[in-house]
Amino acid sequence: MMVHKAINHIIVTARALENVELRYYLYCFLYMIEIEGSYRNWIRMIFYLLYNVTDGAITLDQVEAKSLTELRDMMVARGVKDSLFEFYMDGNLRNAIAHAGFSFDNERKKMRFENKWKGKNWEKEYTFEQFQEIMFNITYVFSSD
Repeated sequence: MMVHKAINHIIVTARALENVELRYYLYCFLYMIEIEGSYRNWIRMIFYLLYNVTDGAITLDQVEAKSLTELRDMMVARGVKDSLFEFYMDGNLRNAIAHAGFSFDNERKKMRFENKWKGKNWEKEYTFEQFQEIMFNITYVFSSD
């Protein structure tokens, strides 16, 4: 899987960088690859496999017909961590990154994200460690606590 290799390479590269600002931007790029590139497909495939192991037979067409909200509810009921869905279902962080609504404050070592949509403003700041945790919750779906 080429995407998975690229994701692993970005993580390894980001960890090796001393410049926190560059690490932030690499993780923002990684976030977009994860969320827009493969997240929906991964969720559907994970649900398909999980359901067929725990509950019986379901077809891929039946899985495709379900919304991500339905899949989330059914997966959480089967023990999957809700944090897997937290930042995708909200959409604000995803939109802030996709529309370049973020900036880095080098003095405070924080990244500020902003999403303006339909007259509503959403703003959030994260340290590198906080944003990294969000990334790992998305990247490592079934990691242990």
